[in-house]
Amino acid sequence: MNTSAQASLEYLMTYGWALIMIATVIGVLVFVVGTPSEEVTFTSSDPTRLLLKGYGIDDSGNASVILQNVTGGDIKITSVGFLGDLSKSATTTVNGSVLTADTFPIDIPAGAEIRLEGLSSSNNAANSEIKISYTDFANFDRVATTTSGEGGPAGLVAKYDLDGDGYDSSGNDLSGEISGSVTPSTDCPSGSCIYFDGSGRFNLPDSTALLSNYGCTNFITIANKSYCTDGQSTIVAWINVPNPNQFNRITEGLGGFHYFSGGSTSAAWLVTMVKRSDTGGNDWPGSVQTINANEWTHVAFVLIGGEGYKFYINGELVKDESRSILALFNYKESPTEYVTIGAYNSVLYIDELAIYGSELSSSQICNDCKRFASKVNVTCTC
Repeated sequence: MNTSAQASLEYLMTYGWALIMIATVIGVLVFVVGTPSEEVTFTSSDPTRLLLKGYGIDDSGNASVILQNVTGGDIKITSVGFLGDLSKSATTTVNGSVLTADTFPIDIPAGAEIRLEGLSSSNNAANSEIKISYTDFANFDRVATTTSGEGGPAGLVAKYDLDGDGYDSSGNDLSGEISGSVTPSTDCPSGSCIYFDGSGRFNLPDSTALLSNYGCTNFITIANKSYCTDGQSTIVAWINVPNPNQFNRITEGLGGFHYFSGGSTSAAWLVTMVKRSDTGGNDWPGSVQTINANEWTHVAFVLIGGEGYKFYINGELVKDESRSILALFNYKESPTEYVTIGAYNSVLYIDELAIYGSELSSSQICNDCKRFASKVNVTCTC
């Protein structure tokens, strides 16, 4: 080997990793955004393994993200999740395959691209997060996130865009399965949702109800059952209820309470059923403010164990009550209970439902309302 060639080889062996790191950093800084005046900077949690190569939004708000497998070997993607101003739509694809619960695993060869296309964006994706879980070539399970701004509210347990199925787009692998009959619809805030005609629901994994999802650390025991006095949960969703003067259960068993309903037989309010820590009995918080029939409405319920609860309608805080006896409870302790979206005998449309193991702030709930409000002519009063 001549002296020049040997020197070049020694240089690459000595400084090769540094050159790779420089190239990686340069790659992370390459972005293509739809509106340069509102440029968003994304960063990768691990650019030495999954390199963010590009990002863009078209005039219709459809976003695309391109990453590259730079782990040094083949990987297997096991889930992809979205948070904040980016969300899954009915046309979202991963490397050309429509994103559903059946999409995974996806094999990505070393050096190959991961193309996420057809994402729905709002606010120019200013506060967003993409979470990719994968198994690397050494069979280690890893997670990499790509984030802009604040990324989105903390504590996301599950997110159901309801684009024709019960896929959990949080990346936490809590997808639901259809029980009975449900009907996909396109007359929705996000462009695709589910109509529950009373004969079907989505059954969710029992683990969705675990109180550990909701930050529970303090418990009391009544009749051999545990009640959490310090957990927090928030459920947000868009609903459209033909008849709010009946029970139309949006969820059952989620968030540490029995149900969240768009209406009841006694009043056209938002209603929930929550356990009491003094007796182990039930309490029925209500929004007091009514919801209108046949109108898309953004709704939210916040439960704070040992403190109280809050209801929001179209981004507005309509009920904030201190009630120290309220507790979170895992209804799956009873084998006859279910963890569901929708319920038998409940008739309503549901779109963009998310459950958090934290108390979302008024501004975060307002932002969630504003994401799709203009699509259904709703004014978020916040």
